[in-house]
Amino acid sequence: MNTKTDNVNAPSLYELCFMFHENDIKITVKSSVISGLESVYVNDKLMSKKRTFKRNSRHIFHISGIEYQVLFKTEILKGQIKCTFFKNGQMIKSYTALPKGNNYVKFAWYGLIGFAVGILSSYLSWPFWASALILLFVISLAYIREIKRVTIKENYI
Repeated sequence: MNTKTDNVNAPSLYELCFMFHENDIKITVKSSVISGLESVYVNDKLMSKKRTFKRNSRHIFHISGIEYQVLFKTEILKGQIKCTFFKNGQMIKSYTALPKGNNYVKFAWYGLIGFAVGILSSYLSWPFWASALILLFVISLAYIREIKRVTIKENYI
């Protein structure tokens, strides 16, 4: 495997692009967290495409009698997406995309925001649905802001 030209492009967790090279073969894997669309291209030719929101998905394709697989594994609580590349059942390369920053501090802030919305809604006698809607909106804004910052790490075999 020629690792010098392998490449990962992940400006955000919205759209991930992993590129693997095997001899003269360029395999590009694209994944969108928002739409759930996953696509595998071999030398810019579409080999596999599916839309999924499952935690695990697998793309299997053959090139010159050799079986290749790309496995996506999502760890929801950690906010991580792992992309692993296999050739004839043997792992060749693996990458993990994860949000930057301290997730425990974010969790504490979300808890504090939830507590504040709960107190405010109790004080103002808001219906439950209004409080839940405000809380969902605030957390969604914070999540969208944070999802744009991504770190990619290579998992060694």
